[in-house]
Amino acid sequence: MFLKISPHLKYITTVLCNLPLIAALVCDCRSFSVYRYQKKCDQLEVSNVEFRDKFEQLEENKKDIVAFIKKKLDEKGMSFS
Repeated sequence: MFLKISPHLKYITTVLCNLPLIAALVCDCRSFSVYRYQKKCDQLEVSNVEFRDKFEQLEENKKDIVAFIKKKLDEKGMSFS
């Protein structure tokens, strides 16, 4: 009498035999995801620094323009409210 092995049992046996490989692949996928997110985070940090530099420059420009307008109005005897 021959013992018939179900296809499901073959599949389960294959999966169980390959668990270390599967675990390693999952770990690699997680490492890749962490790498991708870290890379994106680094890019956003650089973008944020550039944005802050531009914003600070615009603030300085605005202050210079307001000071220039006030000075010109004072020279002409007009008031600035």
